[in-house]
Amino acid sequence: MSKKIYFVVTIILLSLISCAQVKQEDITTEDPKLKEIKARAEESMNSFASGDYQKVADLTYPKVVEMMGGREKMISSVEQQMKAMKAQGAEFISASVGVPQEVVASDSQLFALVPYTLKLKLPKGVATQQSYLLAISNKDDVKWTFIDVTDFDEPLLKTVVPGVIGKLTFPKKQPPVLERNP
Repeated sequence: MSKKIYFVVTIILLSLISCAQVKQEDITTEDPKLKEIKARAEESMNSFASGDYQKVADLTYPKVVEMMGGREKMISSVEQQMKAMKAQGAEFISASVGVPQEVVASDSQLFALVPYTLKLKLPKGVATQQSYLLAISNKDDVKWTFIDVTDFDEPLLKTVVPGVIGKLTFPKKQPPVLERNP
């Protein structure tokens, strides 16, 4: 795996890892597909918070798991990254998962963007980040898996999930907002 892809996958995992203590928001849609996507995204994030990295691997898009060297290597990497973040003084406050707006289809897959807001306590203050998960499922066997697309650019998306290009409009990445300690 190239260094750039490894770096981006690491950033993705760090973004997902940072979703501890997911707050339940009211679901404002009647669409059962959108409710299912939101529930699965919350399940993934809550798995990080509880340290259930096996479940996290189950809910991560299989190509990303493969790029991380397989299930066991991914789980080990996530565990190491969590320890490193804690050692640097990072503490998770919350993540709020929103409702996806729509489900779009390619020839063989379904996609949706799931917004979330992350709050992370850092030594200098509290950082808040607006971000998105990409929900992905095969059309034939609807089982939603996720990728944090905060730091994905189009060339990387073409490598990891080529079918999504042109199907969804990805919002511009928003910089985190830091509320400094007094």
